[in-house]
Amino acid sequence: MKKFLSVLFAIFLMASSVDAATVTDVKTNYWAAKEIAACIRDGIIRIYADGSFRPETLVKRAEFNTMLLRALGHKPTEVDVAVKFSDMNNKHWAYNDILKSQQIGLLYGYPDGTFRPDNLITKTEVASILSHITKELADDVTILEQFTDKDKIPFWGVHQYAKTIELGMYVNYPKADELLPNKKLNRAEAAVILHKLRMALGSVQDKYLSQELSGAVKKETKKDEDELDDNSNFRKIVLSSNVMRATFNEDFIYDLDETSNIVKFVVVNDVYTEQ
Repeated sequence: MKKFLSVLFAIFLMASSVDAATVTDVKTNYWAAKEIAACIRDGIIRIYADGSFRPETLVKRAEFNTMLLRALGHKPTEVDVAVKFSDMNNKHWAYNDILKSQQIGLLYGYPDGTFRPDNLITKTEVASILSHITKELADDVTILEQFTDKDKIPFWGVHQYAKTIELGMYVNYPKADELLPNKKLNRAEAAVILHKLRMALGSVQDKYLSQELSGAVKKETKKDEDELDDNSNFRKIVLSSNVMRATFNEDFIYDLDETSNIVKFVVVNDVYTEQ
């Protein structure tokens, strides 16, 4: 567990070290500057030709599909099979990415045979996509009780949203107790969510990861498990000094937080206790 946490700390520090000031319209104190810098560095979201990021610009379905593919390790590739959407052809800039998405079952089209690449994507739609590609968790919607606008989540996205919150893959800015589930996603929010996804790739189903990234995740997971197996305190029964695998529920930079601050974690596996 010590190694697992140190790896996370290292990743956070690397992301913080990227100079977001080099992006013309994102100041270093901007609320999502760290995540934006990380996504630019990792090639998940690109800046514009004029050097701007345009954090408040809303995200289209085709754009989010491409961002998500890159976050999962997929690189731009030529394809030979046609995309069978009535509103798509090989002239569209995202044609290959949309085909790749269809091949692995990432984003789906609509029942009328369209993909609607230029439709703006909502936060609930993003939550539904992330819920779809991540491993199963206990179905507990009570986690939504902490948000004042939980009743505004569309009925079809309630369980999906709850799952992404359990996994820590969500954004609740500017108010911590509001999800704004029907809000159209902007580029800053996309950067935060996709950065959180990258921090928890072990929660993603293997079939959605690129082969290269899947191999890296498996290798790191195996290494962590081997070390945890050597720790006699690692059990599913919670006793004093147990070690449990967990992921950050929200961003945490240890050199910016004080000792008295509360840090929230999500325990990945079910926990049982006899105490």
